[in-house]
Amino acid sequence: MSSDYLCVKIAEYLSGLKTEHIMAATLIYQGLEENPWISKNELRGIVDRAVNLVQRSTTMDFERSGRLIQIIPQFDIAFDSIHNLLDVGIIKTNKEKPLTSEQINYNINKLRGKLANGTSKLYQELIVILNDASISELTWRDPLASQVISAESELIKRLSNKQRKQFMKPAKEMMPEMPPMIQEECNEFVSNFPTRGVSRLPHGLSHTGDWKESEEKLNEVAINILGALKDIWCNPAFHPEFVETLNEGTYVNNVVVPLIHAALFNNPFGESAFITTFERQSNASADRRGDGKMGRRPDIMFQKGDDDDVKLWREANDGMFWAHKSRRLEKGQFGIIGIQVLGRMLRLNVLIRDDVELTCQYYAVLAYEDQVEIWVVQLCRLI
Repeated sequence: MSSDYLCVKIAEYLSGLKTEHIMAATLIYQGLEENPWISKNELRGIVDRAVNLVQRSTTMDFERSGRLIQIIPQFDIAFDSIHNLLDVGIIKTNKEKPLTSEQINYNINKLRGKLANGTSKLYQELIVILNDASISELTWRDPLASQVISAESELIKRLSNKQRKQFMKPAKEMMPEMPPMIQEECNEFVSNFPTRGVSRLPHGLSHTGDWKESEEKLNEVAINILGALKDIWCNPAFHPEFVETLNEGTYVNNVVVPLIHAALFNNPFGESAFITTFERQSNASADRRGDGKMGRRPDIMFQKGDDDDVKLWREANDGMFWAHKSRRLEKGQFGIIGIQVLGRMLRLNVLIRDDVELTCQYYAVLAYEDQVEIWVVQLCRLI
């Protein structure tokens, strides 16, 4: 990331800040979020340029101007504080720390040792070219700095034609040829796909109770759910020795989503309904921050500890908000279902907005069963 790009981004962010939020810490956090490993001196220079850019391009009152002037004097203390929070893990980052020059030199020496242990002509040519390469110009962005030899690297381009073909042999062998039968299927799919008139869920659809399925149909659903659970429980990743290391995303994608698909398979709407899973960005818009009246609307969350009821109705309230925002629904027609599972306890919460737009919360089911997962998905279809 170039310093010019980061300067413009911080300047744009600074221009949109409320006056009371203008301080060094705010801009430093923004800079470290883009590049957690930037040095203090480099970020100070970028912030200074961004502040000057905003001062020259914007007319502002005395209070806002005074806050801008205080940013650089506050910088060092603010940077050390935020960087310390980053180091101890209070502020999280998913960006990998760049390799240092010492680590790069260590990796190149390890690579030299590996090549020296080889006896083929290819390895002999590679080590000669590697010894002639300018290691000081490598950065953490270069695969070679991490002991990875890329097919597009200068190292490979400098090989003789024979040895280059030898290096590329595995890639050539792994490229499959498309069987004519599969090609025909793909062509038929594209030519027959209905670009217009795809069935959609009717806007006037309302719940009359006719969607509740027979016991035979629910039994079929339960069999699908048991099949999904079998696949999940047989997966070694979910064995006791590994399960505590899994994050929420892994659990959602590999446990929750397959069970949802199994539960809603062959639902009463046929081709008019689709199952979609997604996650909203945490602070993508002012709507997501709440209006101070209805409560904040959080992302998907895992219930644990105290205040589970509060967390659950807030999440259900979030769904109610978005359903009514996208379309004016008939009062009492639409409900948000929230499921709370803790050990063997299952609690089904339903939020419904009535004729006077009063949002009511109901505890529809309170059950204790050994096979909680089966109850969850069956109750979803029954409601």
